Amino acid sequence: MNNNFEKPNREHSLQELAAELVRPQIMKRIEH
Repeated sequence: MNNNFEKPNREHSLQELAAELVRPQIMKRIEH
């Protein structure tokens, strides 16, 4: 069970990191 949760967690964390990096850029583009 633990191993099953580790793989999706890693993928999810990467998506979250990418989203956090992209969100500020989108916000700046909307502001400008």
